[in-house]
Amino acid sequence: MAAILTGIGGGITAAPPPAGAVGARPVTAEESRPATGAPGVTGTERQRAFAEAAAEFGVPPAVLLAVSYHESRWEHHGGEPSVAGGYGPMHLVHADLSQTRGDGFPPAQTAETAARLAGLPVERVLTDDRANIRAGAALLARYGGAADGKAAPADPGAWYGAVVRWANTPYLADARRFADDVFQTIRTGMRRTTDDGQRIVLPPSPAVRPDPGRLAALRLRPPKSKGAAQCPPGMNCGVIDTAYHRFDAENPANFCNYASARRPKDSYIRFIVLHDTETRYKRTRALPRSPKYCASWHYLVRSRDGHVDQALDVRHVAWHAGNWWINSHSIGIEQEGWASRGGRWFTERMYRSTARLVRYLADKYDIPLDRGHILGHDNVPADSGRGVRAMHHDPGPYWNWAHFFKLLGAPLRATAGPDSELVTIRPNFRRNRLVFSGCVPKNEPKDGGKCGSAPPRPSSAVMLRTAPHDAAPLVGDPYLHGDGPGTNRYGDWGARASTGQRFVVAGREGDWVAIWFGGRLAWLRDPADDPVLLPTAGAYVTPRAGLDAASVYGRPFPEPDELPEDVARWTWGRGREPGPYDRYSIPAGQAYALIDTFEADVYYAAHHDASAPGDRELYTGSRVFHLIHFNHRYAFVPADEVEVVEAG
Repeated sequence: MAAILTGIGGGITAAPPPAGAVGARPVTAEESRPATGAPGVTGTERQRAFAEAAAEFGVPPAVLLAVSYHESRWEHHGGEPSVAGGYGPMHLVHADLSQTRGDGFPPAQTAETAARLAGLPVERVLTDDRANIRAGAALLARYGGAADGKAAPADPGAWYGAVVRWANTPYLADARRFADDVFQTIRTGMRRTTDDGQRIVLPPSPAVRPDPGRLAALRLRPPKSKGAAQCPPGMNCGVIDTAYHRFDAENPANFCNYASARRPKDSYIRFIVLHDTETRYKRTRALPRSPKYCASWHYLVRSRDGHVDQALDVRHVAWHAGNWWINSHSIGIEQEGWASRGGRWFTERMYRSTARLVRYLADKYDIPLDRGHILGHDNVPADSGRGVRAMHHDPGPYWNWAHFFKLLGAPLRATAGPDSELVTIRPNFRRNRLVFSGCVPKNEPKDGGKCGSAPPRPSSAVMLRTAPHDAAPLVGDPYLHGDGPGTNRYGDWGARASTGQRFVVAGREGDWVAIWFGGRLAWLRDPADDPVLLPTAGAYVTPRAGLDAASVYGRPFPEPDELPEDVARWTWGRGREPGPYDRYSIPAGQAYALIDTFEADVYYAAHHDASAPGDRELYTGSRVFHLIHFNHRYAFVPADEVEVVEAG
């Protein structure tokens, strides 16, 4: 595939990652151990800072706290910016890192304005959490009319218009959705301990009711679009035109950027795949319009305000995941950001917009809200062994899966007794601070091109070792490392299990638990005072009696002799041989968590205009396959080679 694809997390993964996208050295035992940098005793300094700033500028404390929660969840992030260039608990955006929106709306330079209103140097507002909160309160007071000698409204409900203006988006529906979320949090209350150990409480105020007031004066507008988007009610989605291009008038098989379809009528939808863009929003938004891009996705979520654009009708098959079977049965969502980040974090508004969109799509297409069906690009298996190394690793180890599933209304919880053979990976994101290394992609606006080890940061991943002690090498993968150990490089998923994935326990030794992982034994820490594993109900598969091993596949296609000749040639052509991976298997005695079960099938989409005989049909085969959590990625095993066992 064209080289341009390697710069985008959501592009087809037929090409290797770009130079510099992964690290240059293996991790040491000390570096891969969860860090203890986060304070063990919770602090109250940030809570006092909110109270003092609210009093100084006449902003109701509940309003200030709730706005900050929906921008950053009260986090300081060590003074590092978000993907959108926002700093501190108030997510004040610095002009040097803000970006043109691509929709005619000017960049948000709130840090400079807020610093001026508070009488503070902008550098201090970016790095000091107390100054950041004080500047944010000054800006919110200006939006609420509590400036220039005017009296501040005492009723929190009277600040609804100020919160709408704070949302900093030109679209009324998006701005009101943010404000509605803020006021819902005011009514219900919130409490949490931040990643740096600050305990913050927003008491519930159920009697507060927002006053829409003078919203017309804000001159917000609906988005300009050429068609209606398939989005949740009340979500003001934009529309991006995705090119559907035929390169050769004489060859209808030579086309881009997607395959037309009438899903779910002709190919069912069972998965939602989350990506990150690996470039800025404006650049990502322009890519589908190019017939040379040769990739596509259904939705794009902007970091700064969570604005959603639809780039492709869900009925069509997007070329987004690097696996044709997954593509034909999934919806792809791109999110603005970088998997390695270079210190930049995913915004709360993006998390919430993506969660709303996923809930809507899951309900519409009957997709289970679990990590087997809501997956990352980094969980998608390669079609075959030769493609394993080229598969992408987004959204990466910094994406907070536990928080995301809580927003989905499907929190990850224990569902079985403590002795269950089946467990779910669920580290405490705040305390699970890991070190990853490598080179930040050159297009990342803050640390692009920098190489080395990142500071310890909260992560949704756990690192797996070959033996139950910290000095043991990380587990290797036969396609990524040969016979060698794994590494902690950003793009090296070989020794990582991710939050929400399920595995079968193979043994225990003190604080260490062994699981079956990618055909081998892998060990992880699960201390009683900070557990990583949730006992889980469900089923797993294990090779049938008498078999030395069960085969592992990257896609459950029908066998060539079960398909019409043209369909078989198209399905198994381009160097893809029928059969399982040559370096993966499930040896006798091992077991893997069951996700779902499918008949073998392939959606045939050979010609741009569906002119091939039998084009745009779903062909099925006689074999049945089980989808399993195999390693960091998922895999398929033939049902006739394994037994399904309910976890005890």
